[in-house]
Amino acid sequence: WGTVPEEAYEIKIHKSRRLGMYDVSLWQEGQAQKPYLTISALHLDKVVTLWKQQKQEEEQLREVSSQKKSTKEKKKKKEKKQKSLIHSGDEQEDPSQNDNNPLQRIQALPRKEQILLKDSIYSCLARYEALKGAGYQCAVPGVAFDAAATECGLGTT
Repeated sequence: WGTVPEEAYEIKIHKSRRLGMYDVSLWQEGQAQKPYLTISALHLDKVVTLWKQQKQEEEQLREVSSQKKSTKEKKKKKEKKQKSLIHSGDEQEDPSQNDNNPLQRIQALPRKEQILLKDSIYSCLARYEALKGAGYQCAVPGVAFDAAATECGLGTT
C-alpha cells in the first residue's frame, strides 16, 4: 500500500438527490471512484462541530504550553472557552432545516483544514463500508476496529 500524493485525488462532498443526505466521493483524474458514500446532514454537521472543537482544544493546549500564566488565569480562560464551545451549538441552525449548513461550515474553514476534514470523513465512512457497518458503527465490535488498525495497517484517526 503506497501513499497517494495529495494532488492525485480530491474528496468531494455535495448534496445527494435524497433530501437531508450528502454524497462523499473520491475523485482521481477528474473521475469519481467507487465506493460512493453518503452521510446525513445531521451527522455531517456533528462531524464538523467535533472537528472545530478539537481544533480549538489543540489551540488551547498550544497557548497553555507556550505561555506561563498563573493557575487562576489558566482556569478562567479554560472555563470561558468551554462555555463558548457549549453555547456555540445553540447558535447554529438545525441542519435539517437548512440543508446547506454543513457544507457552508466546511467551506468557511481554511483550505488546508477543508482538505484534512474531507479526507477524515471519507476515511471514516470508507472504513465503515469496508466493515459492512455503514450506519451501524456501534454494532461493529471494538476488536474489529483494533484488528483493522493493527493487522491491516490502517492506523487510527
